Amino acid sequence: MADLVALRDYVVARMRTPGDGRPPLTVNALFEALQQSFPAGSPVSRTTLYGWLRQSRPREPTPTLLECVPAFSTALGVSEYELYHIAKILPREIDTAASLLAAANDFRHALSMATGALANAGLSSDGVAIVVDRVMNYGLDFRITTWPIVRGYSKGIHLHSWIVLEPVEPIMSRRRGLLAVLASYDERGQREYIRYNVITETLWRSLGLRWRTEPGPEWPYGDFPGLCIEVPIVERNRLPVPEIDLVPRISPDRILVLSAPFGHAELVAALVGEGLGFGTIDLRYQGFPENSPSTVVARFCREKLTDEASRYALSIAEPSDTLKLLEDDIIAAAETHLIVGISYGPRTRTLGAEVWGLSQRELLKSAATISSLLHRINSRNALISIEYQEKDYISDSASSSKEQIDFNLLTDHARVSAAEVLNSIYEKRNGPSTDTWGISFDDLRHGLSSKARVPARGTRVRWCPPGEF
Repeated sequence: MADLVALRDYVVARMRTPGDGRPPLTVNALFEALQQSFPAGSPVSRTTLYGWLRQSRPREPTPTLLECVPAFSTALGVSEYELYHIAKILPREIDTAASLLAAANDFRHALSMATGALANAGLSSDGVAIVVDRVMNYGLDFRITTWPIVRGYSKGIHLHSWIVLEPVEPIMSRRRGLLAVLASYDERGQREYIRYNVITETLWRSLGLRWRTEPGPEWPYGDFPGLCIEVPIVERNRLPVPEIDLVPRISPDRILVLSAPFGHAELVAALVGEGLGFGTIDLRYQGFPENSPSTVVARFCREKLTDEASRYALSIAEPSDTLKLLEDDIIAAAETHLIVGISYGPRTRTLGAEVWGLSQRELLKSAATISSLLHRINSRNALISIEYQEKDYISDSASSSKEQIDFNLLTDHARVSAAEVLNSIYEKRNGPSTDTWGISFDDLRHGLSSKARVPARGTRVRWCPPGEF
């Protein structure tokens, strides 16, 4: 959801600050700028604008505030992208994308419609609104359905969203020529056309999109749709937040989380990154071409592991063939990264094989490679070990004929594991206390305690000095 209050507060701060030769702006002057920018008149009344921007007891702004962004940009001398970023509509890393610059006008006009639709669906506007806008304005007669994937009982975590595209039946539409052309391709060809022509490669990679082609156990509605775009939310790639004096620096100031596929290393890395104010990198959302060979993924990992940018958390949760290519690189990275290793049991492996379309033998090989790497790393460096106890996230529902893994409990479990990692960093590396960790951990804060208070469970998260893994 767009953060309208943050946008309003930023506009107020800019109004009071002189810049580029202009004096501070009054609300009246800003309203006149709105009048001049819109031929049909300001999208909000003078009274409404005064209500939003007044100093004492300001009124809660509505999504109409977003329609004012172009005029605010001109009047305040700040780019539209900066304002959209403040409102949490655009991640900062796509500000310079050429394809987005070309689509700016279309995006602005469609933003109000997309934001309203997504608000009703309970979705974050990051990425989702942009993809919906591109499809809507390309001339394709698609029915667009958005599915928010939110998990967790104690705290709902919006992991990602699915955008399902379905051609509209001829009786409902004229079926414009573009859709007729697209219908001549097979599903793979349609996915490539939408990626490269409709959304564009630059935007696809900037937003970290990927095609979802396998439903796994998450899809209870029969046949899985052929065109389903997965948009990362909490796991999307992020830049580090600006450093402030109140947050202590840790050393090393990069985190690397390792696990076999389905260890939820990506989620743990994203949440630890949030708690530390670090940037995050998720390999699943790099826009790799479909069925990319392991050498392509390994090359990307190698570049990121040797990157000197500080304050980042990343994860590697790959099959064994990719891990084998990266063994020496991961060992070398342990000198500049705090390593976090995750292990899990047989039921998790069975479910993970189903979700990722891999054999259980493959997941066993991957886990063995991770274990070997952790032992080698711990011979010289301290690390954090997370040993999942499956009973922590096994459902005991009476309606089920057998015990099974509960996805919501598993998400709760990964979040608590991330909190315990942050506790360890606070104790051992002078990391930040809970008051700066972010909203994903607010239910684990208690009083003035500097560490999270986690529920009793079987899973162990432990700091391993050299030689103790």
